[in-house]
Amino acid sequence: MDSPNTEKAKVLKQAQALFREGQWDKALVEYEKLQAMDKTDLEVIVILGDIHSKKRSYQSAFATYEKAVAEFSTLRQTDNAILIYKKIVKWDMAKLPVELRMNMNIFQSYLEIDEELKGGRTDVAIGLLGKLLKLRPKDHLAHAMLKDLGDMIEKTKPTLQRYQILAEAFLKHG
Repeated sequence: MDSPNTEKAKVLKQAQALFREGQWDKALVEYEKLQAMDKTDLEVIVILGDIHSKKRSYQSAFATYEKAVAEFSTLRQTDNAILIYKKIVKWDMAKLPVELRMNMNIFQSYLEIDEELKGGRTDVAIGLLGKLLKLRPKDHLAHAMLKDLGDMIEKTKPTLQRYQILAEAFLKHG
């Protein structure tokens, strides 16, 4: 009898081979087995979303990706969450259900905020985050990004300058 780790390694090897070959239905079954073995493995959850996306099962892909985004947000791994939204915004809008099309602007907002943060434009990022949080006050990713922004400002600016940046941005963007 194989140990759980040996069994997991076998299933993973088979799943990866099926994924590389583009055998989406079979790969899905194997990755679901992996998820059953370890429900906290975020890499497996993302790959499950990728498989649903490849199969053009966008509703299932989105639901799976949202689980990963929620966990990445909780762990403050906003870069990983942003990577998922980059995948989603590439989908063909015409083939998406209405509820997903309606959320595309939100997903695009995450990407814009991320670009502003990476470009060091904190005042613009604060404004975009403020608008997003007015629409979605309990948005976990937006709150994680806001914490990242606060950490970034705290590391780079003295206390007085930090408060001045925040105050000016909040006044400018309401």
